[in-house]
Amino acid sequence: MVLFNRNPLNSRVLRCVSFYLQAPINFTWVVQDELAGMGWPKSRDQVNFLIKQGIDHLITLAHDKIPPYYAFPTLKWTMIPVEDFTGPAIGDIAKFIQIMAEARRNGEVSAI
Repeated sequence: MVLFNRNPLNSRVLRCVSFYLQAPINFTWVVQDELAGMGWPKSRDQVNFLIKQGIDHLITLAHDKIPPYYAFPTLKWTMIPVEDFTGPAIGDIAKFIQIMAEARRNGEVSAI
């Protein structure tokens, strides 16, 4: 009898599946180790995944979809509310650029 855990291929598959189960939908690096993009991180497991990836600052755009950032006191969180199916205002873009400039100066990794 072959046990599932003894097959190295199955172990790699499990790690890959685990990554995708914990990652927020469509998680990807826009700029490796500097800026990540994703859908709404709606669970503590998903926010914890972000922290494990090195994310220091989480930026959200939907005012009605607040991630459980409060469970992670070291994680910075900023909301830039943008109406669904519309573009951000110039002030919102400027705020994001300011956040990213500060993150670079401080050596922080951001996600939006």
